[in-house]
Amino acid sequence: MSKFAKITRGDGFSKDLKQLLKKYRSLKEDLETFINAQLFAFHKLQIDNHGLFPINNLGFNSPQVYKAKKFA
Repeated sequence: MSKFAKITRGDGFSKDLKQLLKKYRSLKEDLETFINAQLFAFHKLQIDNHGLFPINNLGFNSPQVYKAKKFA
């Protein structure tokens, strides 16, 4: 269960996730942990633990895209 009303995943995400789950069995749980810990802290609690970095120069301003470096 997510702490966000809506989470949008890019095109092909489900297909890529399905393929990666074959090799990395805990990936689905890791993704939920990331969403509920790192993303929640950053976006809802405004706590920046330097685990997310914005990606600039993508040709659009909204929504902001981030690269995750760490989470726990």
